[in-house]
Formats: sequence, structure tokens, C-alpha cells
Amino acid sequence: MSYGRILFIGATAIALMTFSAPTYSQTLDQQEQLNQRDKVLGAIDKLESLINTMVKEKRLQCMAAIANEPICECLGQKLPMVINFVQYVAIVTKTRDELKYNTLSAEDKQTVDDTRKARDQCLIRRR
Repeated sequence: MSYGRILFIGATAIALMTFSAPTYSQTLDQQEQLNQRDKVLGAIDKLESLINTMVKEKRLQCMAAIANEPICECLGQKLPMVINFVQYVAIVTKTRDELKYNTLSAEDKQTVDDTRKARDQCLIRRR
């Protein structure tokens, strides 16, 4: 799941919670809505921090292996969130047959496809 998509889901959740909830004139209900909104915002902040940490970790793993900052920065941003650099290397250096691509779930096939797409985008841009 991409960083932008995660933030979009969080923002949508806040909007739905804020605008679809009935409005009450009672202070207690208003306070509860504000508390729920604050919890959602806090969760979004934690999620954003986790995403940033994962992106940085991928970049650091890449720099340790190939020491090419532009490529590593690109891969850190474009690789699927579930893929670290070691998994990236395994995916891009094996054939579809070696990955047993035809036996993978639809989600795993998409991850493989997205990983290879990220590689192509990052390497083509750097040539």
C-alpha cells in the first residue's frame, strides 16, 4: 500500500467520522467526537512515522549494498511497503519460474509486479 493511499484512507476516515456523525447540542457528545477525531489523527501520525522509518530503512539497506544514492532514494520511495531491500534483490534477480509466479496469490503477484516496476522506474531514470 502506498504512502499516499494510506494517508487518503486516514483522511477519508476522519471526514466520514466528522461529517456523517449526527450533530448533537450536548457537550458530552461533542467532546466524544473530538476525542475520536484526535485518536484518528494520532493514529495517522503514528502510521506516517512508521512509513517514514520503513522508507529510510530500505534506503539504508540499499546504500550498504550498492552505494548509489539516487537509485536508493528512488527505491526507498517506490518499492511496495511490504518489501525490504533483501526481498527486492530476490525478486528482481529471479525469473518468474524461479519465483513460482503462477502459484502466487493475486496480492503477491501484484507485489512482484510493483517491485519490478519500481526497479525499472528507478534504473531508467538514473541512466
